[in-house]
Order: sequence, then C-alpha cells, then structure tokens
Amino acid sequence: MDEARIAQKGLLAFIFRGFAKAFGTSLITRALQVLLAVALVRAIGDDGYGAYVFAGGVALIGGRLGALGTPNLMLRFVPAYRSRADWSDLSGLLRVSLVIALASSCCVVAILAIGAAILGSGNSLSSGLLIGASLVPFVALRGLSRAQLIALGHPSRGLFLDGGVVPITMLLILFGFGAAIDTRLVLWGVVLASAVAAILGVSW
Repeated sequence: MDEARIAQKGLLAFIFRGFAKAFGTSLITRALQVLLAVALVRAIGDDGYGAYVFAGGVALIGGRLGALGTPNLMLRFVPAYRSRADWSDLSGLLRVSLVIALASSCCVVAILAIGAAILGSGNSLSSGLLIGASLVPFVALRGLSRAQLIALGHPSRGLFLDGGVVPITMLLILFGFGAAIDTRLVLWGVVLASAVAAILGVSW
C-alpha cells in the first residue's frame, strides 16, 4: 500500500512538473508574440501589419493543409511505438511523415502560386499569396516537429519551437535593421524566421 502511494505521488509530481513547464512556456511564447505585434505596428504601421497578418494567415492555413494530418499521426502512433520499444517502426514513421509533409506542402505552394499568377502582379493580394506560399513548407514542418517533440515527451520544447522561435528571430531582425525596416523586409524576415524554426525542429 505504501509503495502504491509513493508511486502515485511520484506520478502526480511528474504530471505537475510537466504541466508547469508547458504552461510557463506557453506564457512566454504568448508574451513574445504580443511584444512582436506591438513592435511590428510601430515599425511598419497599420497597412504593413495588415500585409503581415494576411501572409501569415495564408501560411497558417496552407501549412495545416500541407501537413496532411501528420502531426495528429505523431501524437497517436509515436507514444505507442515508444511504449513497446519499436524503434525501427518509430524511425520509419518519422522519416515518412517528413516526406509526406514536404510533398504535400509543395502541392499547396503550387496552388497558391497559380492563384497569385491569376490575380496578376498588380493585385495587392498577389504578393501576400506569394509570401504566404513561401512560408507554407516551414509552417508545416514546424507543426510536425512540434507534434513529434510532444509525442517524444518534450512538450515544452515543442511549444517553444512552434510559438517562440519566430518571434525571437523577428525581434532580432527588427532590432538589427532599426529605422531602415520596411514591410518588404519584414515579410521576407518572417520567411527567414520560419526557416530557422523549421531547421531547428528537424534537427531537434
């Protein structure tokens, strides 16, 4: 009975530590995102921030479609493979999910690029679609890596990767360029920041 109580207390302590770390990481990433939003509005104004939000929205929707459900697949099967120490199937699942996400993202990019071409270069939505299209593979990989890290028992790292790396990189870009920053630099800076997050996700 005492051993059962000790085991139960240990489990509760483990769960509480995991919850506290994940909650703390979420608070930090949300604070970074709010700070970035304020900094962007101050740097590029309402119109520039509107272009940033539009490109980000396109990328978010396209990235979710491009991931093709692989993040949910990770959360379902990775813990199962880990519980029975099936490392061969786990490794294969991680590799295949990466290929699926990249291939599907390329299809989404092609669709968005065709849409931008139909609108024409003179249309204000066209550049937003192109920037959003360039972000799609990185957003898909970021979401996939987040799910993999959570499934592998590193939820705080996954949350920080998905919500913290881009704001930090963007704040560094804004600080580096200072008054010389403009909307175009910000939009391409988002592409760079998303690429950094995706590379970190794959390497982690």
